[in-house]
Amino acid sequence: MRILSWLVVLAFLAGSFVNCKPAAKATSKPATEKAKPAAMAGGKVVLIPFVDSETLMPVLERAKQEKKLVFLDFHAKWCMPCKIVEENVFTSKDATTDLNVNFLSLKVDVDKSKGADIAAIYEVEALPTLLFLNANGEVLERRIGAVGVEDFKKLTRAAMAKGGKS
Repeated sequence: MRILSWLVVLAFLAGSFVNCKPAAKATSKPATEKAKPAAMAGGKVVLIPFVDSETLMPVLERAKQEKKLVFLDFHAKWCMPCKIVEENVFTSKDATTDLNVNFLSLKVDVDKSKGADIAAIYEVEALPTLLFLNANGEVLERRIGAVGVEDFKKLTRAAMAKGGKS
């Protein structure tokens, strides 16, 4: 099992440094562009401008350049608690203001191969898992399971304090 974990880490690192996307996807946005906030079925708008990237390394590099921290939202389409967090927290201006100023945010779909690789590296075992990282990829704060607006704000501020952004 330990060898399998190392193989996953090595595969992730190799995939992070090499652009392995097929030519058909060449029109996708580079990781340096911010995605527009997405509207949800209920008419609410997700207020976090998630970076459009399938790998973590470009986001960490950008975070170093911009002197920001990184927020990772590990989720899956079938995960009901993930949808609850997205609908109740990611649509709250009160919850997302500090995050949007001090962090680059990345949604990680664990059902996709690159997302599964990132999840394995950070030992994500349940969804949703919210990670707040420094620009070196080190975990500042971790939350497993659904979170409300006030708890999300506390997590964000605790990560900022640990990352020197308070």
